[in-house]
Formats: sequence, C-alpha cells, structure tokens
Amino acid sequence: MHWGVRRKASVVLGIRDGLITREQACRNYMLSIEELTSWEADFAKYGTPGLLMKTLKGRRLVRPPHAAVGDVGEPSQGGVGTKRAR
Repeated sequence: MHWGVRRKASVVLGIRDGLITREQACRNYMLSIEELTSWEADFAKYGTPGLLMKTLKGRRLVRPPHAAVGDVGEPSQGGVGTKRAR
C-alpha cells in the first residue's frame, strides 16, 4: 500500500478527532507504532508538508537556500566548512 501525504494526514487527523485509536490505526493499516508516532510528530511540527519531508529525506539532500555547495544544514559556530572572521 502506498502512503501518500493525504492518506497519512487522514490517519493522523482521524486519531486527533477521536474517530480511531492509535492501536486501531496500527492494526487496520499494518503500521508500526514507531511509524505512526513519526507521522504524528511530523504533522504536529510541520503540518501536511512534514509528512512529505519524511519521503524526501531518503531520496535527496535538501539544502537551505542560503547554504553554499558542500554545506549541509544550519551554519555552525566554527565547525568544519565554516569561515572564521579574521
């Protein structure tokens, strides 16, 4: 079964609205509690786009728009790949 963003959101919202329990969702849709918990956390933090981010993580590295080629994630304080003021 393919779990698109809308299907994931429907399950998470169904649980939030009390239409189905977490245990019922895991049993009915053959989900692990860890997978469901990650969907709930991603949805709570980022909304529906957060459910898509989980899929993108395994496919490609997404750099912030301000990052230079070779930099990953947020700028750090004096770590590898950062320039120090002179």
